[in-house]
Amino acid sequence: MDTTQVIVGNQLENACSPEINTGMFTAMLMQGDVMGTFVGHDHVNDYIFNYYNIALAYGRFSGSKNTYTGLKNGVRVIELTEDEDGFDTWIRLDDKQVIDRIKFPEQLPSARQQ
Repeated sequence: MDTTQVIVGNQLENACSPEINTGMFTAMLMQGDVMGTFVGHDHVNDYIFNYYNIALAYGRFSGSKNTYTGLKNGVRVIELTEDEDGFDTWIRLDDKQVIDRIKFPEQLPSARQQ
C-alpha cells in the first residue's frame, strides 16, 4: 500500500499484507457502502489512511507496557452519526488525553480516487 499520501497518527513500522490477495479490499470497494475497516492491537502503528475513500485504520495498543516504543496506552474511538456519510475518530490515551481527532472523509484526502 502506498502511504506516501496523508496519514494521521503514528506509522513506526511498515504495514504487512498477506502474500495471497484474497480480494477482500476489492469486495469492500465494489460494495460501495464501506466507510472503513479497523484493526486492533499493533505495537507501534495507530494511524488512519484514506485509500480509495475507505478508511484503513489501526487502533492503539491498550494492554500492558509496550516494549517496542514509549507510546502511551490508548484506544481508537469511532463515532458514527445516523444519516451521515462519514464518521469521527480519534485516539483516547490512558490519561484521558485525546489526540489525532479527524472527521472522515472530509479531513483526510484519498490516496487514490475511485
